[in-house]
Amino acid sequence: MKNTLEASQNISIQVGLLEAEILEEVRKTNPKHTVSFLYEPNKVKVSTFNPLREEFFTLISVKSESSVEDALKKALIYIKTHRVEYNSFTVVWAKKQNQAHQTKPEPSIFYCNSIRHVLDKFYDGKDEDMYIIYEIKMNPIS
Repeated sequence: MKNTLEASQNISIQVGLLEAEILEEVRKTNPKHTVSFLYEPNKVKVSTFNPLREEFFTLISVKSESSVEDALKKALIYIKTHRVEYNSFTVVWAKKQNQAHQTKPEPSIFYCNSIRHVLDKFYDGKDEDMYIIYEIKMNPIS
């Protein structure tokens, strides 16, 4: 019984360390963002929360047949390399509100391999009817 408890605590420590490292990587480029982790069987979804826009956006969803730690390691590798390996897209959007509090258009940047992928990340977990997308453009490759 003690070995099972120790193994479980070691897994929790590994998960906590990987989550902390992911948050640290995100904050290198987005200092005010926080990160949330959604764990499903064989899958981890990492989302960022922008407190200025009060919105969550999916950063990456990772599947792993072996473990949560493996999925988090894959997410961390993506976060460290996505700015080099994927195209940068800017989405200009607004959340629909009542007439008295119309939200102004806001830009958000996504690193993806296609516009479809951008839309998947943008709308993940959201009601599409609550948002207006004014523009999606691929940013120049530097």
